[in-house]
Amino acid sequence: MLIAKFRDIFATASLPLWLRSYRIVSTGNSTGLIETINDAQSLDALKKQKNYKSLRVHFERTYGDPSSVGFRTAQRNFVQSLAAYSLVCFILQIKDRHNGNILLDTQGRLIHIDFGFLLGIAPGGNWSLESQAPFKLTKEMVEVLGGVQSPMFAKFVQLFAGGFVALQVRHLIRFAESLPLDAAVKHALKLVKLSYKNKWTKRYDKFQKLTNGIVP
Repeated sequence: MLIAKFRDIFATASLPLWLRSYRIVSTGNSTGLIETINDAQSLDALKKQKNYKSLRVHFERTYGDPSSVGFRTAQRNFVQSLAAYSLVCFILQIKDRHNGNILLDTQGRLIHIDFGFLLGIAPGGNWSLESQAPFKLTKEMVEVLGGVQSPMFAKFVQLFAGGFVALQVRHLIRFAESLPLDAAVKHALKLVKLSYKNKWTKRYDKFQKLTNGIVP
């Protein structure tokens, strides 16, 4: 599986980037079996709960005060999975990243599902709203880390850049193969900047709410 390949590359580079792979077994031309992820819920389902305020508030209610071990552990899990899936979504050009296709597990980790749109294929084709954003990085996600000035956001950037370079070394980033290290890191930082609060990500989420009732 591609997700497992990415996970192996990150492990070889000694990067604490976390991905969840799950098994899919084909049983026919249009049928199959998929492994159930039973310790997570979609961000859409979470946001539809009556007492939901924000992801940051959810983390504090669920895992404890920001200074507690429980919160810091969940926050670390979140940043490691956020950086890993940001890389996967960028490299494989995975689209349709609405909140019904992004899960949050009981340990605070993000899990992306439903990879029906990838490698240049996106909802809307050439008119895809998501095509302008390298990956999904919302203000609410960054608030879990403590904001853009926080040490944990700096950790996210470090992990993303480290993973980008590791994938470049393993030739999974074809356009960046010839970039020297400093240029590769600079490009990774540019991708983060382009993705954060990207207006096209916001518009796609609004479109999904209007057409499918999926909460942004």
